[in-house]
Amino acid sequence: MLSFNILEVKIMKIISIFNDRLIKDNFGILMVDPTGKFVSLNKIFIEMWNLPEAIIMSRNEQQALKLVSLQFEDPKSFILQLMVVGESYRE
Repeated sequence: MLSFNILEVKIMKIISIFNDRLIKDNFGILMVDPTGKFVSLNKIFIEMWNLPEAIIMSRNEQQALKLVSLQFEDPKSFILQLMVVGESYRE
């Protein structure tokens, strides 16, 4: 018999909503864990940034950021902006 505590049920609901958004939204979405590994990403994100299969399969955020940053006129500025956004979510 399966039993779930309240937290597990809430987490499952959040994951379900997130997965639904991944499919329906017209936005590129990438979710990473605290170690920098991809937890989830959608097809729009992959196509928008031209991510090759090797980077997707590696789930390595740093490799993806390096490739994506090269698509900007000022790659360093892009990375710095991402770092600021990332820090604001960690607080």
